[in-house]
Amino acid sequence: MLVAVLVVTGSASAAEGPSDGRIQALDERLSRIERLLENQALMDMLQRLKGLEEEVRSLRDSTERLQHQVKQLKERQRELYLDVDERLQALADRGAAARAPDQEDEVSTDAEPKGNAREAYTQAFELLRDGRYQRSIKAFEQFLDDHPESRYAPNARYWLGEAHYATEDYETARKHFARVTEEYPDSEKVDDAKLKLGFALYGLERWERARSVLTEVREMYPDTTVGRLAAQRLKQMRKEGR
Repeated sequence: MLVAVLVVTGSASAAEGPSDGRIQALDERLSRIERLLENQALMDMLQRLKGLEEEVRSLRDSTERLQHQVKQLKERQRELYLDVDERLQALADRGAAARAPDQEDEVSTDAEPKGNAREAYTQAFELLRDGRYQRSIKAFEQFLDDHPESRYAPNARYWLGEAHYATEDYETARKHFARVTEEYPDSEKVDDAKLKLGFALYGLERWERARSVLTEVREMYPDTTVGRLAAQRLKQMRKEGR
């Protein structure tokens, strides 16, 4: 009887041995498969992360290019306005030089000598041309305080508005452009001031008022640069649904 039990027990142990080995082998295979799957998942995640990083880098590059282009356009616009102002002022100076001395004295009613007003205006203008906006603002304000009746006053008021506009202080710019149109109706800067008044209102998102002013500029100054610029901004507003 004891022998039979030992035989049966020995047989059972022998049968269980290979089964345990197969189970262990299966466990190892499963572990390897799990590791492979985990590695593949990590690789997929890394690939997706790399793709996202490339998209972000591409978007950043595009944004930087657009910002650079906008900056260049603003600089070009400023240079064009400054160039026009310089030419107009040069024409005015040549015309003034052609007048008799007593006639020139009647035109300029500054308390200060004419040369001082011109020098102060030129210095303020050069600051604006160099992009030193805050200093040009102070210089133009000082000029208008010292020479309120100067023949340069309309231009100074206009460029004071431009300096504020360049720093995106649209509300202050709006006030100065409006003052040019109200206080110097015969100035050569009125058409430019009206155009930039419309632009400042656009910057303030006062759509109806901006549309009204720009429409007026387009109709008052057809076939001119300011008229075309007003028409372009009105077209832009329509595209934007403003």
